[in-house]
Amino acid sequence: MIRNKLFIIIIVIVLLQFPFLYSQNLIPNSGFEVGMNKPDGWEIKGCAGEWSLGGVEGKMVSVFGNGKNSGVWCSTPEQLTNCGIYHFIFYGRKEVSTSGGCAVSGPTSVNRDFHLSEDWQQYDFFFRLPDDRQDEQIRIGHWEMLGRYYFDNCRLFPSIALHKKFGKIKLGEAECIRDGKYFFSPDFGWKGANYHRPLYYTTAHFNSDRWVFSADKELIYKFNIGDVEQNKGNFRASLNYYTGGAVEIAVSKNLKQWLNIGFFDKTNRGGILSIPDSIYPAKEIFVRIKFVGKDGTIQINSLEYNAALSPEIPDMFGETYFIDVQKVHKDYAIQFQDIAKTNNEWKIAFEVSYQGTNKTTQLLVGCYSGITEKEKTYSSQLSLKDRTAISIQSQIKKSGSDKLLVEFKDKNKDVIFSGEIDANVSFLEDPRPGYWLAETKDFVAWWCESGWKIGKQKGAPVKSGRQQPIKVAAAKGEYEPVQIVLMPQKTLELNSVQVSFQKTALFESLPIKSDIYEVAFVPVSHPTDGSTMRGLYPDPLPPLKTPVRLIAGENFVLWVSFKIPTFIPGGDYNGEIKIATSGSNITLPLILTVFDFELPEETHLRSGLGLGTHSINRYHKLQTQEDKMLVYEKYLKNFAEHRISPYSFFDYNPIKVSFKGEGTNKYSVVDFSQFDVVGEKWLDKYHFNSFRLPLRGMGGGTFQSRSLGTLEGYKEGTPEHTRLFKDYLGKVEEHLRLKGWLNKAYTYWFDEPDRKDYEFVVEGMKRIKAAAPGLKRLLTEQPEKGLIGNVDIWCGLTPEWSKKLVEECKQRGEEVWWYICCAPKAPYITEFIDHPGTELRLWPWQSYQYGVQGILIWETVYWTSSLVYSNTLQNPWTDPMSYVSGYDNPTGFVGYWGNGDGRFLYPPKRDPNKASEPALDDPINSIRWENLRDGMEDYEYFWLLEKQIQRAEKKHPNNHLLDEAKKLLIIPEDISANLTNFTTDPRPILQYRERIARMIEDLQKL
Repeated sequence: MIRNKLFIIIIVIVLLQFPFLYSQNLIPNSGFEVGMNKPDGWEIKGCAGEWSLGGVEGKMVSVFGNGKNSGVWCSTPEQLTNCGIYHFIFYGRKEVSTSGGCAVSGPTSVNRDFHLSEDWQQYDFFFRLPDDRQDEQIRIGHWEMLGRYYFDNCRLFPSIALHKKFGKIKLGEAECIRDGKYFFSPDFGWKGANYHRPLYYTTAHFNSDRWVFSADKELIYKFNIGDVEQNKGNFRASLNYYTGGAVEIAVSKNLKQWLNIGFFDKTNRGGILSIPDSIYPAKEIFVRIKFVGKDGTIQINSLEYNAALSPEIPDMFGETYFIDVQKVHKDYAIQFQDIAKTNNEWKIAFEVSYQGTNKTTQLLVGCYSGITEKEKTYSSQLSLKDRTAISIQSQIKKSGSDKLLVEFKDKNKDVIFSGEIDANVSFLEDPRPGYWLAETKDFVAWWCESGWKIGKQKGAPVKSGRQQPIKVAAAKGEYEPVQIVLMPQKTLELNSVQVSFQKTALFESLPIKSDIYEVAFVPVSHPTDGSTMRGLYPDPLPPLKTPVRLIAGENFVLWVSFKIPTFIPGGDYNGEIKIATSGSNITLPLILTVFDFELPEETHLRSGLGLGTHSINRYHKLQTQEDKMLVYEKYLKNFAEHRISPYSFFDYNPIKVSFKGEGTNKYSVVDFSQFDVVGEKWLDKYHFNSFRLPLRGMGGGTFQSRSLGTLEGYKEGTPEHTRLFKDYLGKVEEHLRLKGWLNKAYTYWFDEPDRKDYEFVVEGMKRIKAAAPGLKRLLTEQPEKGLIGNVDIWCGLTPEWSKKLVEECKQRGEEVWWYICCAPKAPYITEFIDHPGTELRLWPWQSYQYGVQGILIWETVYWTSSLVYSNTLQNPWTDPMSYVSGYDNPTGFVGYWGNGDGRFLYPPKRDPNKASEPALDDPINSIRWENLRDGMEDYEYFWLLEKQIQRAEKKHPNNHLLDEAKKLLIIPEDISANLTNFTTDPRPILQYRERIARMIEDLQKL
């Protein structure tokens, strides 16, 4: 495999274009500081606006929305060029009461929507202007927002795109080579918006995350993979909006002869088009999307090109970076040649030639991270008109977005060039994790905490002065994992991994359960959002089966999970992990710390996560009822071990409802015999703390569509339906109350209502209340006028909540849950494979921080989309993307919910379309699932600390420990400042958790 992480770009600063030194911000009066009655150079269009004090720096502008209108502040930038690449940056925030709609931004032809927060934040994106742009303006404003938005400090810089180079092959964002095929699968929500390396020509406009076509508009992509020939290609597209006309898809080898391969229109809104063999073989392929017709608009939000390559090429994942040209001087020409990135080390090579009148000049070059701000300066002597090669380097201290600032200064230290490189380091290459353990002639061994995600190519940590043992700490009754990384110098076989502990005064063999898993990788070809990159991501955790092959130069990661029994004393226990390979063997030291308290068997953060038996049966190839129930029980036990409650534990043992009699004498017969058996097992023994109660005869729906239910032929809302509904549901309520399960039950019959649905939802909620007053009614929506008073459990998306709003609900006697799904995306906590590992561990922490009482996720085994994989089953081991299903989309429609959305467990590792034998295996965990369990257990630390404080206050109200203990209930900002600012480093989480544990131990002694 080619591993040379090399980028190359030639930047020629044309002297006629940049005749003197100046700031490259192309927006006049970008900070709104200059003007009389309005800011100079700006106009307000479409809505009311205001120019006032109170911005990030000095003055700002604002727009007002009534929920139905739209409007913008607009300005005409200087020196824009057709097909130029630019970087637009601005600050924005919303007024506290603002709701609905979104902020719009960018040039007339390339809009991007943003959802503003209540605090000032910087927003930005890159874009490419059309080839036929006319009268382009920069805009900031709103679309159908109710309330007020504020804006300040708008900037626009010319930018240059850099693409990753593998020898003679260059690949950018959205491009990859896998299994001998080239793929271009763009995510239009990425930071580069409409720009990708293959973009050749466009007159089409762009709106946020989709191309917009109307009369005479077209788009051409050029696909070239160096000197490699392409064969047997396909092109796919999906229309997400249509008002008229059609788009023609055509291909060419030379831009002269075009071959039409298909159309997409109202009746054919998506699909795969085969490119004729007559086009191949070819080293260059052009694909054109052109609007056909006089009227109408068509939007394309998803497309893909793929082709087989000859010869086959090793797997490669492209990347694109941008350089903003912020200042430049006429006397210098600059050629950026190479940008090489290895983990956190960036090396930048360029040539500079001096075009001035002096014979020689002295040049000082500085390069530093925008976060660490530690400058490295290089000096070079330039002769007149000679080219001088300069190489500089800089370090980025952690993963995520950073800026590498490059400055050229003359001998007087006047800036003659200033550039900014948008540097995004994947968390898979984060330089922070890891502790060196051992090194043999065959491999290096190191370890790290479970909250990290370790890439296959990440380098080992620097060898320390002494070996640091593997350290694990947990309470009694708790699971806690750790990762061990083996980096082989040559190809080996791993033959065995054994964990053991030294005997103690009480135990000849310490009874600590240790499960060993292999960290497997899935290929992310379409990033979930702009914060992530394509590549191989660790997620599945299949049980380790030896022998297993270790590939030279690729990390092999072991996941070792310890389960602490409840009966052993607290304290430190010494152990070791023996690793045997076909080459060297090593023994690694281990210290296990057991905190001297036990986690409660019950979990106090409620949860509701989907567990679809239909998916389980399809992928495990289960036919008999006996096999289905056996495997279902394994999944339920897995949920219980992870302190998560599924929607249902009774798919095969439901509450049975029937009706007898005729007319007004008809009555319900409710049979709980089967339900009670599984209820006693999973609610009483395994302590599921919630379940979703299905409602017979109740309608439902989503914002997409809705319908009324029927019961015994009577429509919902009729007197007959009302009587029978109350008759049966009242019996269910009473039985659940007698069994002690009513407080765990909730109804969830309508999903994500729109405002138009509120009246329908309220009527349904009232019917449930009348039939079963004690049954809690959950709604996946935040508190809104028109709904308040008719919901018992609010369950809105995480961004919809503030501490104040949560408290208001609780004061009304309502519960507050929150959920994540395909939204939100970065910078919020998410469920996605290609996001940092700490996120799901921190979700229960933020739940405690905000006073939220429950979490919800729609599914955990969503393994295939019936739209994308209509005739086959998706293999989640090879395609981790959760594609859109349902919502009236046609078969063939490709929409992206995100990598791993609704998918926390994996089916058996085999081809689901070829396998036919029943697999009675346990579910396969994921790193995300394990980190969520860690967070659920951490929540119990806070709960236990609260209880110990309450107990101690009664017995020892003046004890000095109480004040310190209460402070520990406030989560520090360096762990979670708010919903969008939290640590990606698991170490402060573990350190704070240990402080809580030690305080619990101290309070227990009082």
